[in-house]
Amino acid sequence: MKNKEKIKKKEGKQKNNNKWWITFYQRKKR
Repeated sequence: MKNKEKIKKKEGKQKNNNKWWITFYQRKKR
């Protein structure tokens, strides 16, 4: 159970990173 939670946390972190990266990339493109 704890392992599953850890994986979920990792996935959420990656999603957040992607969101930040996309905004950063779009800003750079402008």
